[in-house]
Formats: sequence, structure tokens, C-alpha cells
Amino acid sequence: MLRIPGLILAVSSIVMIASFLAPAVSTLAQTATTCDQRSVDQSITLGSSRIWVLWCHPIQFNAALGNGSESMSDGALGDWYMVEGRSGECLRIGMQSDRFPPQIQVYEDGPFAGELGFDWAATGQEVFYNVQMRRTEILYILATSNGAGQQVGAYQLRVVTGACAGA
Repeated sequence: MLRIPGLILAVSSIVMIASFLAPAVSTLAQTATTCDQRSVDQSITLGSSRIWVLWCHPIQFNAALGNGSESMSDGALGDWYMVEGRSGECLRIGMQSDRFPPQIQVYEDGPFAGELGFDWAATGQEVFYNVQMRRTEILYILATSNGAGQQVGAYQLRVVTGACAGA
């Protein structure tokens, strides 16, 4: 696990982090032919949040809410991910679970900062959120459950590129 000790989360810090990570992300994305477990075997810590780094996309990642997930203020559990989106690209972010109603939230300035939007679906259904990238930047994705209390279980997170609706 890659740790950045004592990092204070601020907009200027996010710009610094994005510029630090962007060259590595770009290089790895160009050399990866498929994304698999090795592509998300690193995480960073920002404040109290552990964030899994998705080094390339398209990717489908199997995970679970439970031990190791972050406790949210409403009592729900959540997992954080970060991914680079390139200018002009449409990222389609999806989540599905047969154990709980999935919800994704997407931020551009860090965990819980600069929310771009969110969506949720019923248990067993897949939720999608499309982001039309205005510039190359790091996005932060919160994979959580919709509804009251701690809901645990397996889910799949997908990040793919494609055409955004209306684009």
C-alpha cells in the first residue's frame, strides 16, 4: 500500500497529486492490454480515506462492502476509487450488487469535494453514471449502498470509455 503521510487535502493538494499520478497512470494505461487485480493492488491514503487506484480502464473490479470499507456519516459503508479521465473522453462508471442497492458518487476535487453527480439502482440492477471529461483529471468514485444502515456484500465496479448520451 502506497501511503502519503501527513497529506492535507486541499484543492492545491489535489492538483499536486493529479500531476504526480498522471504520468504514471498515463504510462501504465498505454502498456496495459487488460485490467485485472494487479491493476488495483495499490491504494493511497488522503486524510482518513483509503482510495484504491484504478491504473487503467476499461476495468471490471470485484469487491465487497464490509471489513476495510470506510464508515460514512449516515452509517453506510463505502469504498473509494480514483481513475484518470482524459479530455474529451466519456467515462461510464457502473456498479452492480445482488446483496444491496448499489449507489455511486463521483467527485472531481477529492473525497466528498466537487461532486459531479450520483446515481443508485435496486438490488440486482446495475447503476451507471456517465462523465464527459472537460479536461484530463483524476476522478474520485465512492461505491456504496443506497438506504439506511450498514449493508454488506459483494459488488462489481466497472469503468469503461464510450459515448455519453447526447454527445
